[in-house]
Amino acid sequence: LVSLLVPHILTMPRRSKKSSKAYHTEVIAPGGGTAADIANLSKHLGLEADAVKAVMSSGGRGVSRRSRGSAPSSSEADTAAAAASAAGASAWADFFSEATADPLAASSAGDDDNAKAGDEAVVIASASVDEDATREYILPILPLMANPANSNANKATPRKKKAKMMDSTDTYPYVTPGRLAQTGTLDATVPGRTKRQMTNDYDLEEPTLLPLATPTDEDAEDEEETEENPKFALIATSSTSAHSIAITASGIAYGWGRNEANQLGLMTGPCATVPLPTKLVGPWGDDPLVGAATGKSHSVVIDATGAAYAVGSNKCGQCGINSSIDDVTKFRRCVLAGASSDDAEIVQVSCGEQFTVLLTSRGHIYSAGLAEYGQLGNGETGEYFIAANKLGFANATKFERRSLFVQSEEDANISNAKRGAMINVPNCGEIVICSISCGKNHTIAVEAPTTSGHIPRVFSWGCGDYGCLGHGIQADEYTPRFVATLRGPLFTANYPVKASAGSSCSMVLTKQGHVYYMGKHRQIGEATMRPSLIDALANNAHVTTSCAGGSATVFCTTRNAVTVSWGKGDTGELGYGRGNQKSSAQPKFVDKLDSCMVTNIACGYGHTLFLVKDEDAEDAKALEKLAKLEVEQVTL
Repeated sequence: LVSLLVPHILTMPRRSKKSSKAYHTEVIAPGGGTAADIANLSKHLGLEADAVKAVMSSGGRGVSRRSRGSAPSSSEADTAAAAASAAGASAWADFFSEATADPLAASSAGDDDNAKAGDEAVVIASASVDEDATREYILPILPLMANPANSNANKATPRKKKAKMMDSTDTYPYVTPGRLAQTGTLDATVPGRTKRQMTNDYDLEEPTLLPLATPTDEDAEDEEETEENPKFALIATSSTSAHSIAITASGIAYGWGRNEANQLGLMTGPCATVPLPTKLVGPWGDDPLVGAATGKSHSVVIDATGAAYAVGSNKCGQCGINSSIDDVTKFRRCVLAGASSDDAEIVQVSCGEQFTVLLTSRGHIYSAGLAEYGQLGNGETGEYFIAANKLGFANATKFERRSLFVQSEEDANISNAKRGAMINVPNCGEIVICSISCGKNHTIAVEAPTTSGHIPRVFSWGCGDYGCLGHGIQADEYTPRFVATLRGPLFTANYPVKASAGSSCSMVLTKQGHVYYMGKHRQIGEATMRPSLIDALANNAHVTTSCAGGSATVFCTTRNAVTVSWGKGDTGELGYGRGNQKSSAQPKFVDKLDSCMVTNIACGYGHTLFLVKDEDAEDAKALEKLAKLEVEQVTL
């Protein structure tokens, strides 16, 4: 084992606000290993640092299992391993099979020794559990932002006892609110339509703090209640959206961007573009909003009661209002067909170009809209002829639950498996999803963590162009299919936690901050047909906290206040600054965000949104370096 570990000991360069020379230079393990190297190996193997150091010091003879038994340890290495409560290993399999607990959850549990048993959710993942056994999920699934209506935003809303709910805020942390910034032009008539020089003040080519639109006379009476410079807790746009929605920490929604189909639901009606964040109103009244998503020409928001409202184009039923009208001019409530009272609380939403996917607090998926590529996940497209040269599809005008999940016979390890044959995932009707994200015509979803030792799985369906579904082939999937590459001992302590999709690419963020990429977001280059680790970040010890994909861009931000982007950005959406390059084949630092803690990212069509942390003096100092836009500079 030592012969495997020693050659891989590397000193990884890291951008950080704070660094220690001794941490990276003082040799504490065989082969010239430093404390930084031990920490890096600990993170990748899912073991305590003391256990890794003990194995390194064992000289290849392995570490005894006496930490479990009654016999006393007889060597310094064994003592260290016992103190770390880690079983020894003489091969990689022992390392992975014994690393059964999530180290982050374990440390969290240690901090809460005084908490009552059963009140807190403790994630346990193991590579040795029976995959076909019933899974005990951590519920409820929560919105991405804290509910402003709750007096204590750090606690989950109480649920009925029969729902077996617990406090899941540690498992599903809320986005930290921050200041709203954007890169990419505010002229929404440009992306994908017009090529011109980016010379105006509102042609943002670097991350810039946005002002709110000046309130109209009709809003004058509410002006006192509107914060001049609010913190935002949620940002929403997508790879096909030239418009955006942002929600403040108090639950007020603002929209801006392209509005030709009235996809922002503004009372002024359709117009070419809404240049600055403008307050949105709808049937939710005074209830705060906790979720939002945007498609090409429609938008959906979620209020604190768990109801969803949609507006904009409805030609394919993507608004899900149980009506076939082409245009929804004002926000209308979405309809969930057959949903029980326990499953009617919507907590998350994501939109593709012409379809929408909802997620409830019970982790159930509902979809509506276009069925052409299998986006609905109901197992069919319903293709039929409208005319001799025109096809129609069985689109859904209301949201229906999708509870069937499949895997290939090969992935299920069935003997004499037929290539391409699918079977149902065991207990598929009970699968709980915690994260969803839609690309142009596909969806990727991550299973909720469990307390039963099961590793969360990843599912994908819809259009399979460029391998964006991660199954190694360019084929559409009409039913949510298990992504088999993202399983195994490697993911025991580093399991998937969040999904993110670009136009024709997908990303999965893991517990320890690694990002796995599949598909293609640039017009040139090879497609990535199966999930592949973005090693430019992982190998340099960057812990990714948020990632997003746009029409031709990908962004990642890290715990060390580093943001990187790559792809193509003709309208400044990569954020490299005016006069600098507008494309990059490899991850490149967004220097204008250096030292800024970005808590969330959303990539749109021709623009990118950021939430920049503003909690202390250090954050304020970093924010001062960002460009600021004034209302007077926007002359659209």
